[in-house]
Amino acid sequence: MPTATQIQEWLQACFDKKEISYELVDTNLTLKAQFPLDCKLKHFNAFFVCRDDSYTVNSYIALNADEDSRQRVAEYITRANYGLRFGNFEMDYTDGETRFRMTVDCEDRDSLSDGMIMSSIILPMRMYERYGDGLVAVMYGFLTPEAAIVEAEKDRE
Repeated sequence: MPTATQIQEWLQACFDKKEISYELVDTNLTLKAQFPLDCKLKHFNAFFVCRDDSYTVNSYIALNADEDSRQRVAEYITRANYGLRFGNFEMDYTDGETRFRMTVDCEDRDSLSDGMIMSSIILPMRMYERYGDGLVAVMYGFLTPEAAIVEAEKDRE
């Protein structure tokens, strides 16, 4: 069973190989990195929180839903989450912060490849690229949650 420290070291080694800039936070058991997006959101911050046996990727955008839009945003992310196989969107009703979260199981070193680590970056990136513009449109009242989902998923198979 790998420890949180071992998982953090594996993530760092992969990031170093792939030349991904990051910083260590939280007594070195959390790595923070920023990744570009091809949508109105432009980028997201990802926190890789290491625990024994797993790590969680919490991906945040720099835009919170105001109080008036939180119910619409909650509906939108619920619609977006329906049918997702890995990870999910969440919103903190207190401040309107939204994120995409996923957890990666790391039972042993062989289960944590560079490809798996890169997938835990690419998945949140793809989710924001698919649903990010709709999220912004719903936050600002330009589209209803239902219309924004139809737009986001129009080319989904």
